[in-house]
Amino acid sequence: MKRILLPIFLISIFLVACSGNTEEETTSKKEDTAESEKESKVSDLNSKVERLLHETRMTEIEVNGNLYNDDVRTKEEMKKTSTAIFDETEKAEKDYKKDDEYKKLKKLANEDDLTDKEIIDFTEKYLNKIRTFNIPN
Repeated sequence: MKRILLPIFLISIFLVACSGNTEEETTSKKEDTAESEKESKVSDLNSKVERLLHETRMTEIEVNGNLYNDDVRTKEEMKKTSTAIFDETEKAEKDYKKDDEYKKLKKLANEDDLTDKEIIDFTEKYLNKIRTFNIPN
């Protein structure tokens, strides 16, 4: 009888120990999932901002090329303007994440309360800096 009780006792201790770990693992997985969802929302925000920056850069590069083709700009002016557009875009890509308004957008994104208009309004100041290179003097 003692021989039968000992294995049953050991198995029950093992099952209790395993079930405690499972509960901790479940809590940990829930926390990981919530954190992952937040990261995903911020990643979506970053993708939208960066897409707007890149689309504006490409548009301005195209306008710059058209100004050269129409003999409005010299080849040197076109190269200089293209370089300035790329440099300003890179600067904007680094700077927007440091902006206090960006922190507010991240919070809104995490609360599922962020609209495309708010993203566009936020990026407008960075887009305008990229656009200024094709404004005639």
